[in-house]
Amino acid sequence: MTNDEALHAWYEYAARKPGFIGEALRTQRAKAFLFQKQQRAMLGILGEQYNDLWLRLQAMRLPRPDQFTADLARIVRKVESNTKTAEGTLDLECLEELIRAGLA
Repeated sequence: MTNDEALHAWYEYAARKPGFIGEALRTQRAKAFLFQKQQRAMLGILGEQYNDLWLRLQAMRLPRPDQFTADLARIVRKVESNTKTAEGTLDLECLEELIRAGLA
């Protein structure tokens, strides 16, 4: 297994675990009766070419409650530095709303 394959496997693992953004987004989708494709569109992550960005985002740890907005902005900058969305940026405000709804 190459380093890239190992990293990809880690992202897939983390994205499904509690305490990571992926779990909060899945919970929000279930509460709002949304499909993943709809949620991705809300965030500006359109098209299969951004699957790695979507996976990487979900594999990030949830922001700390006392510094939620600042942590989330840092996470988004880190994820975006690797891949840009079609519009050039993730919708940070929408992402915060979705995560908070998934945590509520």
